[in-house]
Amino acid sequence: YTLGKEQQESLAPEIHEVQWLDMRSAVMHAFTSMNGSLLPVNDFQKEEFHRMGLQRRDPMFLTMATLLEVDSFPSLQSLVSYSDGLDQDKEVQRMQWLHDGMSPEEVMAKFKTHNAPAQIMAMFRTAEERAELWQQRTKEDQ
Repeated sequence: YTLGKEQQESLAPEIHEVQWLDMRSAVMHAFTSMNGSLLPVNDFQKEEFHRMGLQRRDPMFLTMATLLEVDSFPSLQSLVSYSDGLDQDKEVQRMQWLHDGMSPEEVMAKFKTHNAPAQIMAMFRTAEERAELWQQRTKEDQ
């Protein structure tokens, strides 16, 4: 964290490869980022983590939750219809309570005072709830 952005990028680039993945693979990559032991997504990551002495990937829990949310829309039209009904500014105010540059202490303070647990839980659904939502949205598409 003491290196500047350019120094960090020269040491270990944030992005090496961009690849289209099917939803299952993308969710699995995000899910396995939370494993206790390293499960690299490809040979490059395996080699770089070995080179840098890293034992774990950054957890991608919110990425996984977002992918699952997107997957609950049966069609692009369903996603567009839902999105058109949202007020972007209100949604940002409702959901964003973490901001770039916050210290761990600031995060914990926000977590304790900002109703963060309720907001976090509102973002996640069970597999059954997602399946029901997908069915409902499919009917709305017709």
